[in-house]
Amino acid sequence: MKVLFSNRDDWRSNIERQLNKTEYTPVFSKFTKKAVDNVDLVFPISIEDVLKAGQLCPDSEKGIFPSSPTVCLAENKDKFNVFLEENGFEEFLPKVGSFRGDFPYVLKGNVGKFGLTTYIINSIADEEIYRDKLDSEEYFCQEYVSGKEEYALHFIFDGGKFLFSKEVKYVYDQDLFVKGKGQGPVDKIWGYDCVFLDQFGSLLQKLDYRGFGCFNYKVNNGQLRILELNARIGGSMGKFIHEAVVAYSNAVSILSAKST
Repeated sequence: MKVLFSNRDDWRSNIERQLNKTEYTPVFSKFTKKAVDNVDLVFPISIEDVLKAGQLCPDSEKGIFPSSPTVCLAENKDKFNVFLEENGFEEFLPKVGSFRGDFPYVLKGNVGKFGLTTYIINSIADEEIYRDKLDSEEYFCQEYVSGKEEYALHFIFDGGKFLFSKEVKYVYDQDLFVKGKGQGPVDKIWGYDCVFLDQFGSLLQKLDYRGFGCFNYKVNNGQLRILELNARIGGSMGKFIHEAVVAYSNAVSILSAKST
């Protein structure tokens, strides 16, 4: 079975290694109609390719993808927060508002990835440094969720249920950190079961979500605090790529059988 992956050098060797001597043959290419027509399964990695895949083969026998409106909602962190507030999930959302002088708190860009538009504000001096961003409508402020651990839940979701889920716990040596922004964890714990699947499942059902995704979250006093939803696979998903491809292939086959 030929599987089309996004043409990403940072993923290629790991995918080839994990799929070696399996029934799956990886193909790395730009997502075009010709490329899609020549494979059996479409496995986008980047947001751009998720959107292209949805256009090139919507509801097809080659893949399951989140809709364009869902992708756009997840990509805009401020709009995603509003969705949580308006749909009964505000208890899982770190408070959003004005925190001037109440340190530490987080300054986030409405759009951004890898933590590049996220800043921890921990002093009056920080507020002065980031004053333009604090006054910009392109950014918002949010409470900082304390704790040295952050989690990534990788999943495939369709038909109102999880078809695949794997979790990674990142452990840091300090309480104040932004994952992905030059601050690496001191430890990673791979592949155990998430205890908040019911809560995440209810949220994904409300979104009418389909396909791959990744939640980043923290836990404070036993309470789930959702940091963001990425409508694509997360970086640490690479550890489970073979398992994910098997689950994805099975899910697509079931969907295809139902449609015939």
